Amino acid sequence: MVDFTRKFIEPDPSGFGEFEVTGRPLAGNTYKLVITVPRYDAVTSVDRVLVLLKDGTTLQTLLMTNVGGRRGASLFNTNITIPIQDFLIAIEGLDKTGHTFRRLDPKLIAPLALKLECKQMGRQYRVQDGNVYVNETYNVTYTVYNIGSTEADIDVMISDQDGLTPIPTAHSYTLQGRDNVTRQFLMRVGSEVGHVE
Repeated sequence: MVDFTRKFIEPDPSGFGEFEVTGRPLAGNTYKLVITVPRYDAVTSVDRVLVLLKDGTTLQTLLMTNVGGRRGASLFNTNITIPIQDFLIAIEGLDKTGHTFRRLDPKLIAPLALKLECKQMGRQYRVQDGNVYVNETYNVTYTVYNIGSTEADIDVMISDQDGLTPIPTAHSYTLQGRDNVTRQFLMRVGSEVGHVE
């Protein structure tokens, strides 16, 4: 019997080192997938990772690199682009008798799949000499889509370098799978450029 564990790894934002992704992976992102096979000595090889839908359809077949391990265990890695659909991870290889084996991690992975669109401000956003007009109101309209299949808690935040950011600077939502919401931030420029009322 061959078991395995898996984790998604991404570079640290500081540029130094890597860290394990906690929570749900983000659809469309590419992560390092690290597979640990604790009883590697019980098989001849572990060759592939399969990314599968619940019904068994193969989305991706990924070749792995054996990067070492310790006494009887072995570590493998590959890069994986997270699909939008919920998915499962399986490994394939050869057992000691030369037969192909497949082991499936039964935990369904539900990626976080979000899309954010900001509407053009068009005529509302007038600029003169690099500055917005004073005593005017600007609407920053956006739509956030949960294109995944499960509920997601979402925070949308706004900021700018000129101090025109409205209060509140964040909106929070809970969106069901395949749902969306359209909202706006209202910015009011005061009587002086860069002054928010």
